[in-house]
Amino acid sequence: MLSDQNRMAAYHSAIVGNADLFKDKIVMDVGTGSGILACWAAQAGARKVYAIEYTDMAKNAEKVMEANGVSHIVTVVQGAVEDVVLPEGTEGNVDIIISEWMGYFLLRESMLDSLIRARDKYLKPSTGLMFPSHCDMHWGPVNDKNERLACQSEYVGSMGDWTEFVEGTKGMYGVDMSCLEDNYEKEQEEYYILSSKWSELPTEALLAEPCMVKRFDMATCTIEESKGILPGNASKFSFPNVESDETMEVSGFAGWFTSDFKSRTDPAGKDAPPVNNPVNLTTAPGPYTHWGQQVFYLKTPIILMAGERTDIEGEIEMMRSKDNARLYNVKVTHQAARFNKASGVCMHKNGPTEVVYQMPSLTTLKLNHPSKDRVMEKDKVWATADDDLFKGSDQDKYKNSASVKGAVVRPSVKFHGFVGTPDFPAEKGRYRLYVAEACPWSHRTYMMWKLKGLDSGIVALTLTGYKLENISFEPPYDDYHGWDFDESEGAHHSQPKAGLYEEPHGFSHIEQLYELAHPGFRESYESKGQRPYYSAPVLFDEKEQKIVSTESADIIRMFNSVFDEVGAKKIDLAPKELEAEMEAADSIVYPKINDGVYRCGFATTQEAYSLAYHDHWSGMDSVESTLGSRRFLCGEVFTLSDVRLWVTLARYDSVYFSHFKTNRTRLKEMPNLYRYLRDVYRIPGIAETLNLPHIVKHYYYSQRMVNPTGIWPLGGPTEEFFTKDNHELGYEPYQFPA
Repeated sequence: MLSDQNRMAAYHSAIVGNADLFKDKIVMDVGTGSGILACWAAQAGARKVYAIEYTDMAKNAEKVMEANGVSHIVTVVQGAVEDVVLPEGTEGNVDIIISEWMGYFLLRESMLDSLIRARDKYLKPSTGLMFPSHCDMHWGPVNDKNERLACQSEYVGSMGDWTEFVEGTKGMYGVDMSCLEDNYEKEQEEYYILSSKWSELPTEALLAEPCMVKRFDMATCTIEESKGILPGNASKFSFPNVESDETMEVSGFAGWFTSDFKSRTDPAGKDAPPVNNPVNLTTAPGPYTHWGQQVFYLKTPIILMAGERTDIEGEIEMMRSKDNARLYNVKVTHQAARFNKASGVCMHKNGPTEVVYQMPSLTTLKLNHPSKDRVMEKDKVWATADDDLFKGSDQDKYKNSASVKGAVVRPSVKFHGFVGTPDFPAEKGRYRLYVAEACPWSHRTYMMWKLKGLDSGIVALTLTGYKLENISFEPPYDDYHGWDFDESEGAHHSQPKAGLYEEPHGFSHIEQLYELAHPGFRESYESKGQRPYYSAPVLFDEKEQKIVSTESADIIRMFNSVFDEVGAKKIDLAPKELEAEMEAADSIVYPKINDGVYRCGFATTQEAYSLAYHDHWSGMDSVESTLGSRRFLCGEVFTLSDVRLWVTLARYDSVYFSHFKTNRTRLKEMPNLYRYLRDVYRIPGIAETLNLPHIVKHYYYSQRMVNPTGIWPLGGPTEEFFTKDNHELGYEPYQFPA
């Protein structure tokens, strides 16, 4: 704290700059620490200074007084201010109480209670001064995307560590610890996601004029007020007309405080001497103070768009922790609405959202928080039902957990190589993509393969059959071999697509591809009593006979750019200027829609299904609203976020509505989503990647845990569903920017 120049300058100016107030006065320094404030009071002319310090720092303070020749004025007293015994006549006769009592966001780990008790016991009631005299708590929206994502990454990494621990403990020692996952996950979420973080934000991180959420008059505030911003007296905040010249996110809200050293303003203090040289100390974003700011990161950021204004409003409560009265919990409720600046039309609304954060000890956070340089660990395999359908690293970024009995836990995937690295250089004709057309995560990669023109001999393609048979949840797993290869599927198609069903190695199942690339792959799982995981898509290096990646989210990002120099179409589906907008869209699309339909369909209890159902429809309604004012998710440009969304929508009325029991509203009855579905279908190459009969047969035939008979329906949407009334869409077929 002594190296905090803003803090030092403010207190020095307040004390020495108002020496007339201190001359010949009795002063008390509550929580003197090193004693520097008491020393300044003596140098300003105080007749007597009592420097109270609870800890052994009192001994150091005594040395400071002696070294500076003021020990005859300053008496250092060790003990709690409530318990120390001062000379007779001191009670009610102290002229000025000085204290650096403030905590983080003013109240966390503060000494306010002790200061109030000292004031009530020692300060002159009508003429005594408190330094600082007034303290205000401030609140504002901030942009701090990197740190928000780092928190999410740390959370994902911690859950990956847990999975590894559970698997290792069971495999090596025969003890299953998975029953403790709910408790562990709750703790990790509270620590990484639902805890405020100390930050040193730059001024430009603040996106709107801040609100004052609580004011303390140090001459009159009470112990009851020090308890925080209590339920029933929530402090409302409003940030109207938040604008940005580019797409940007509101990553969260920051809290800080200001302290004033000025004249008393309470009626009882009308006879107190005026402070002629008032001083203000701020801990707002900008110049460093050791207090910094407390940042409360949002799970889903609020997006600001160029040409739009955003109104943000809500309220905040702040209550002491039951376990430690010096720590606090903060409940934040907020909602936002975006408006077109020119027309005033509302473009999107979200909320209200309510989140309770904890404000833990800063010491605890510093001791236990992992390094920010840690790489997010995804190379884990989590036990679950029908994992071959659960693909994409979104599962790590937006992980849904089985916090309710009967809910789905999505697995991580095994292979995370990247084309464009020394191990896997970007070479034409070297790689083959294996796609299960039925699987939406595979479908993502198929779409990108087609859109980027990788079908021109750059990346080969093999399509699996629709069968994923003999999924067992208990050993033995001898009859489970993953997706099948069925050349007869080609009979339903004309060339060249008919040839895509021919597996070049003559394999009958995708298991054989895994064993070719990694001999003993099955055994590595079965030796632990686990079912082997044979996922699709698979990006395969035919030259080295290795699996590059089974991560659909990584593959579509690779396809977007890594083959551009060897003949791929140079279209960009992840423009840098839309990065924040895409992140915001993905944070809704993946957990609530892509994964949301599976959480509905694979839930095994009514409670789990009900929670998944309502969460899913909150996402669908949000996207329906967004698409009411824009062509695609991120505006007028088709992006990877649209690829992610469209594969789920393409299966919606045919499969998810009935098979997964998402049956509130058919897609055809949602005008914006249905318009969007048909508009994307018209993009050249998209229609060729959709095999609707294949999709329907797979879900109803292979997912016997949902449909035990394996009978698939004969009716349902056909190609006309995607092309009907397309002349009324209001757009010409989409063309990618040159």
